[in-house]
Amino acid sequence: MEFDYEHFSEASYEDKMSVFQYTQKRQIGKPPRISRKLDSFAARKLPYLLKEKEIPLGTTNKVFASEWLSDRQIIFGTKCNKLIVLDVYTGQQCRLPIIKSRTGRVYENCVYTQSLSFGGIHSIATNPSKTLLATGADNPDNVALYKLPSFDPVFLGENCHEDWIFAIAWLDDQYFVTGSRDSSIALWSTTETQNIEEKTLSKNVYLSKGRWRESSVRHYSEDEESWSSSPERLDSYQSGSEDSAYSSVEDVSNHTCLKDVARKYCQDKDKVRALQVNEFKKDLAVLTSNGFIYTIDMETFDQLDVEHLTYCQENVCIALSRDYSLYAVGSQSHITFLDPHSLKSITSICSKERGSGVRSVSFREEIVTIGTGRGTIRFFDIRAGRYLPDEARPKKECTLRTGQGHLNRDDMYFQHFYGEQHGNAAYTHAYDKSGTRLFVAGGPLPAGLSGNYAALWQ
Repeated sequence: MEFDYEHFSEASYEDKMSVFQYTQKRQIGKPPRISRKLDSFAARKLPYLLKEKEIPLGTTNKVFASEWLSDRQIIFGTKCNKLIVLDVYTGQQCRLPIIKSRTGRVYENCVYTQSLSFGGIHSIATNPSKTLLATGADNPDNVALYKLPSFDPVFLGENCHEDWIFAIAWLDDQYFVTGSRDSSIALWSTTETQNIEEKTLSKNVYLSKGRWRESSVRHYSEDEESWSSSPERLDSYQSGSEDSAYSSVEDVSNHTCLKDVARKYCQDKDKVRALQVNEFKKDLAVLTSNGFIYTIDMETFDQLDVEHLTYCQENVCIALSRDYSLYAVGSQSHITFLDPHSLKSITSICSKERGSGVRSVSFREEIVTIGTGRGTIRFFDIRAGRYLPDEARPKKECTLRTGQGHLNRDDMYFQHFYGEQHGNAAYTHAYDKSGTRLFVAGGPLPAGLSGNYAALWQ
């Protein structure tokens, strides 16, 4: 992990001026083309320049997912099932209607009490052409698709997963994959008349934890093994009438229903937490919460490989550096770097805040941005093999801390958390296209606390 980056530290005065000029021109919508050398230099210097501007969200509960739609717009989803588009120039927030099932089907164990609220929106993803947006629906087991840039509801994928959808990834403009807490991944197509013959798909519906060999393929019948929702989920819901489920969300039903094209299940009911597409290798990485990472062929939907990570608790996020050919996986206490070709661990680094967990991770050039459950954001330089140092205290790391946000002081707070201090976890973060603005959002880490945090760092 030690690399020579002497030429970055000797960036010219013109380069430094170019960073300033670039950010100024970006603000008026006319960013110049930026060289690779300058982009790398800016990625290393930017963390020292970022200043927080908090975004008030009222009583919204915890932001779980976010994505930049343009230089002006950010979309984010919350635990309380709100889908909000933010204009970063005016501060205006527009709440999108959530897509409801026309059939009114509600799984028996999917009825919520008002106090427990919704499963929430855990993932947001746009297709490569930026014409469709996939995210959570009124029922968190379903996937909703909106047309961009109009945000018209167009598709609802339902009757597939039996638990919350945690991850969504587009393979191309037509096909996308969802990963669920029910241990399954599902392949979907946006064509209304699905021609399954277009892809030669694997018939094997279970992912193997053994090293993958062509001779080890097993074919299962649909009734060979049945799967039910996890005990945790059954305990988290209480019974109620179908009419009461999701009743607080606007009913939007002018959409086309989709059915999954193919489905696979993890062994031992491992919860799928994150997905990452590798366009270069034409495969999809599937991360489970207990530290298994699978790769799936994007053309055949067949399993290619599997690896069990050394740090295997609370693996909830994964990112890919295409420039350095590295996966970064965040766990309860470490960030593990993997070779995408072999899935072998290259090295692991301590997250500095063991116990609170790594909640979000991303690459920007050679800098890895790490958001934690304790509300800190740190930056690891993969070329230098160390965290970026604090400019004033070189023995310390450069650290950003999430602000106060909003805490709902409800009965749960007064009964169980009164007087305690809890930072706002950085559940999601996203850089804009220029890499000069960082959106960070989340909320209090304890499940029983309700609140939110969102800020634009620039």
